[in-house]
Amino acid sequence: MKAAEPIANSHPRFLQSIGELIRWQEWYDSKVPLLFVCFYHLCLVESPPTDQVLPKFAVVTGFASLYLAFGYYINDFSDREGDILAGKKKLIAHLPDQIVIGSLCLLGLAGMAIPFTQVHDYPLAVWLAGVAYFFAIFYSMSPIRFKERGVWGLVVSATAQRSLPVLFVFAIFNHFALDTWLFFLLFCLIGVRWILVHQLIDLKNDLKVGTRTFTTRLGCKRTKHLLCGLIFPLEVTFLAVLWGWLIIRIPSLWTLPLGYLIIVAINWVLWKGIDTPYSFTSYGRLPLSDFYYAYWPLALATVLALQRPIFWPILGFNVLWQGNYLFKKGKTAIHLLRVKLGLVEQRCTH
Repeated sequence: MKAAEPIANSHPRFLQSIGELIRWQEWYDSKVPLLFVCFYHLCLVESPPTDQVLPKFAVVTGFASLYLAFGYYINDFSDREGDILAGKKKLIAHLPDQIVIGSLCLLGLAGMAIPFTQVHDYPLAVWLAGVAYFFAIFYSMSPIRFKERGVWGLVVSATAQRSLPVLFVFAIFNHFALDTWLFFLLFCLIGVRWILVHQLIDLKNDLKVGTRTFTTRLGCKRTKHLLCGLIFPLEVTFLAVLWGWLIIRIPSLWTLPLGYLIIVAINWVLWKGIDTPYSFTSYGRLPLSDFYYAYWPLALATVLALQRPIFWPILGFNVLWQGNYLFKKGKTAIHLLRVKLGLVEQRCTH
């Protein structure tokens, strides 16, 4: 029995290593849920046949996961030397180039195989996936390396990680209307905000290794002014316009933004006297992140499940997918409440 223990224990370690290589924790509960939102939205406005719901959901989830895994993996491969200089300890630094390149090829082929299942009915989806992979590769790879080309770095990052996957989801529904472009522009702005936050957090390391990002050129103070004074207000404006359009189409949805405003108010009360509930330089407390990651997708999935039973397993899957994020948010809320009631001492909470 003792001889078998290392083998059994190797499986969790192996899965953990795979997760580390593709940086699973950095995208699965933050980027994929917004594509769930697009899927749920299209199911509300298009009402696809029941036999198409689960296959389309599988295509969205499978493509998003393989594509994002590829993008993060190839970014770490291209930045390997700089990360070593910056003192970042990553598993990829210990792997031979042949293994990394081979696994990248397999991951890329697996991701592109999914759109090809839709090529007969939705050929545009294949083209969009191809363009997305092009941007994912050359965002950080030479000779183009958009990452170090100023504004192009912001645009390509936002487009590759957010906007093109959105158009892919709309393409497999063959739905291109006003809401398509509202989603596209909103997700562009979300992507630009997130990459600016990422560059602000990485600013010290980027300056140390000589990576010339948009933020290293513009500077910390001016980047924060751009983020708070232009990008975020534009994002909120497009979000409001999109939700206005949705409520006109489906009046019963007016309760969802109202419910979120109540959640925001509760959040401010819980954090009062402890810290600010939202921050532009912290991944854990970015404004609207809880709305994008959890409230919006789960609310739409619940509405659909109440209308059509086929969506109950999808809602359950979504809850499980976001389980860790929901658990952390709930744990933080309970701790803050206990602090307010004087049951525990105040400590730093993220």
